[in-house]
Amino acid sequence: MKKKVVSAMLVMTMAVSLLAGCGTEASGDDAGAAAEETKEVEEVAITGEEFDPSEVYDLDNSDIKIGLTLMTYDMQFFQDMLAQAKATADELGVELVDYDGGSDTTKQANAVDDLVSQNVDALFLNPVDGDAIGGATQEANGAEIPVITVDVKSSTGRVECHVSSDNKMIGEEAAKAAVELLKEKNGSESGFIYILGYDSISSIRDRAEGFIEYIEQFPDIEYVHEDPDTLTAEKALEKMEAVLQTYSEGNVDVIFGANETDAIGVLSAADAAGRKDFKVIGVDDTPTLNEALADADSIYYASVVQQPMEMGKYGIELCTMAAQGVDLGATYISTPLLTITKDTIADYEKEMAEKREALADYYD
Repeated sequence: MKKKVVSAMLVMTMAVSLLAGCGTEASGDDAGAAAEETKEVEEVAITGEEFDPSEVYDLDNSDIKIGLTLMTYDMQFFQDMLAQAKATADELGVELVDYDGGSDTTKQANAVDDLVSQNVDALFLNPVDGDAIGGATQEANGAEIPVITVDVKSSTGRVECHVSSDNKMIGEEAAKAAVELLKEKNGSESGFIYILGYDSISSIRDRAEGFIEYIEQFPDIEYVHEDPDTLTAEKALEKMEAVLQTYSEGNVDVIFGANETDAIGVLSAADAAGRKDFKVIGVDDTPTLNEALADADSIYYASVVQQPMEMGKYGIELCTMAAQGVDLGATYISTPLLTITKDTIADYEKEMAEKREALADYYD
């Protein structure tokens, strides 16, 4: 029988999201306008390969100031995004003012408030949480500052364009790798998977949901989904230490860590316990995870990686276009995903080293 553990926090968050999505009921022309706007978003979603910002590079952008806030500067993913954003801003000749959200919704809302007070011409917004940032997004809307969201979208307020990989697709790609692993290990799509996410950040929540949606088509795969108390490697380690005591050797086949912090916590707990009876699948590119993937003896099996540099580039280009009144050409731009394994990690690391070297002046 399939075992499912969903935290009370997840249920509450889903309920709050539903209420936030409903909002105040529109009537008459307002309801029609809302429906038309939703339809437009669906019709103009494109891939990054189709995005053409070339026109804005030929304009004088020297009077444009872009405000940027990322959910955190502590992870390699966001360091790469920020470095490319800074480089693109220089290339376009715009001024960039940036703030670290510090993984704190209040701190990030205050950052947006400060950027609005500076009269920035566009806002590059990577929310800590899409639901919590809604008020700040609406504040920017009220000041007639165009908002471009990256990686995580604001749940409320007007967003001119959103740039991201599909977080549910990240979960699905990780789940595909997990199913292939179960077939190799058990001879069929069967076994037990533990999923470690973090419900308070919508992008990570979506990855767990995408993972679960995919594996639920296989009736012989059992799973448990739980979250650490806070999103730190230490808390993920604590959670996994308890999990490994609960599930003795041979009772877990795969553990999915829905972001780098979760995956690192899983690997640390497994190492401390001397456990090698399961494999780990994670998300994103970090030195620790890449090192584990390159180690033939490590239980780390695969990473689903995004393209944060492309997100940073597109975000700045879109902000500049919006500030200039140039047609953005899309309301959603998707960036590609890549699943790296022990067989492909060497080539991937070489490519990323070359990209980071080219941006060396933009890393703090």
